[in-house]
Amino acid sequence: MNHEPLFHTALRRSVGRPRGARSAVFAPARALGLHHFAFVRAALLGVDLRAAFELYVAWSHSSTDLRFIQHLRDALLKEIIAAGLRLDAQRSPNAKLTRELDALRSYKPVHSTVVLPTLDEWMRAENMNPDAWSQAEALTEYRAAHGIENLDAIDADDAQRKAPDPVRVRVNALNHLQSLLATHPTASDQLGTWFAPTVVKRLR
Repeated sequence: MNHEPLFHTALRRSVGRPRGARSAVFAPARALGLHHFAFVRAALLGVDLRAAFELYVAWSHSSTDLRFIQHLRDALLKEIIAAGLRLDAQRSPNAKLTRELDALRSYKPVHSTVVLPTLDEWMRAENMNPDAWSQAEALTEYRAAHGIENLDAIDADDAQRKAPDPVRVRVNALNHLQSLLATHPTASDQLGTWFAPTVVKRLR
């Protein structure tokens, strides 16, 4: 099954933009708040993008166009990485953020796979006596139980099965950067620190 990259530019359009699609996406001068990290984290986890937008960041923007939301997600990720790079340049060699930044910069598609039990695990779960079954017979039953046509890759070793989940790696990297970069709002903050320019204009 083919999957699109998690982070990508919006699809090319033939004509025009809907109202609101020209809104400014994200100004780097604005603060990175917990809600920004929450929105990007939801995208990393595969949450519906529009739902994540409405839950975490819609209050600070005036556009709800899906292309705007996609651009916002991409822009926020880039700004988080850029802020991480600026911070990383000031850190000591043994406290670098290379692993976290590399994880977030990897835009490779994440392929969803179903992790099946090994043959031995399945036989134990089914209370099958291994002495009463030949390997060929057990594999036939395993194939029938899981609807599998090709068993070439079933007997994976433990190291392969324990390979780190790329989504979890990215989320952990984002969480660590959040602890270092997220800004908490204060009563003295300017409106432009947290709201899009169009929203600031309306509020004023």
